[in-house]
Amino acid sequence: MDFLGFAFLLCYLFSVTFVFAKIDVIQSGGAEKVENVEKVEKHSMCKHECDHFIASFFSDFLDYGKENCSSSEAKLLDKDFYGESCGGKNLLPSIEWIDNNNMTKSYIITLSSVSSSNIVYHLIAWNIPSYINTINSFSIFDETKSQVGLNTYNKKNYQGPCYTSINTEHTGCLKLTLYALKKETIELSEDADSHELVAYLRTMSRKENIVIDAISLYSIFIPQKS
Repeated sequence: MDFLGFAFLLCYLFSVTFVFAKIDVIQSGGAEKVENVEKVEKHSMCKHECDHFIASFFSDFLDYGKENCSSSEAKLLDKDFYGESCGGKNLLPSIEWIDNNNMTKSYIITLSSVSSSNIVYHLIAWNIPSYINTINSFSIFDETKSQVGLNTYNKKNYQGPCYTSINTEHTGCLKLTLYALKKETIELSEDADSHELVAYLRTMSRKENIVIDAISLYSIFIPQKS
């Protein structure tokens, strides 16, 4: 093989190596992107707009973890957030977020868990103004004209998890879902509960696609005996 032939072979091998290296970088980046997207639960009430959710809606998770409760990285709920009859202080866990979407007019927050295959709602609140970016135990919903509905315990406030002694589950999962809406206010009955709220969201999502973004955060809790 002459010198020119050898030089051509080296150039060819280098170019092939470079191409494969470039493909590997692209695939690694794509895999990382998919992994990040899978950490945020996709909601059926939030359609194509939700594809930009991660970029436009950052949350400082505070008392929650962004991993679901089956993950080894899930966060354990602090005892203060349990119901008082289970030794807790019934304090509302904190969430703080930044929403860069100027189309947001209001928020909805739901806090739920599952007990014996039944969904338990610990708090539901809507018409939370778009200028609000934090919810915690000091939040007074009436002052911001936000509406609080009836939870599973038939109360218009936060009720921390506190399973009865007949519960056999070793751990529970507290799920906070935050919705960003295109509407400033939604009209529900005075004693609206989770059924009415969820039904409204599903109906208006089909008719007007009112949900811009939605994210779910999680925290593991250990069922207590009341």
